[in-house]
Amino acid sequence: MNLPSSGSVNAVLRHVGTASITAATVLGTIGVLPPDRVQDVVSGLQHVASGLQEAFGGFSSLVVILGPVAVVWIAKAAAFAGSLRGQLTSVAANPEVRIEGRIVAPAAVANAVPSDKVVSH
Repeated sequence: MNLPSSGSVNAVLRHVGTASITAATVLGTIGVLPPDRVQDVVSGLQHVASGLQEAFGGFSSLVVILGPVAVVWIAKAAAFAGSLRGQLTSVAANPEVRIEGRIVAPAAVANAVPSDKVVSH
């Protein structure tokens, strides 16, 4: 079993951190507001949610299923972008990146990146 690299883990943690800080900011803002204003904010959010549910109809019930699928897909994309193979693929695909010599990578990674910029050791 291959464990994810530190780059992959850091890429996923950036997304998790952004979502967590956003949720903490919303909850913190609600905690600072006086109780009568919180009720207005919550009822406004419920009004927006019910309006979206009417607008999207049956699609909104699929969000419960599709939401976690989207989260997993985004996390996998972030993990690939942070992996050595993902970074080398990005470098190889960018014509503006000029490299003196070659990038030496493990054979499995170098063979997966079709570029003359990347070679195996």
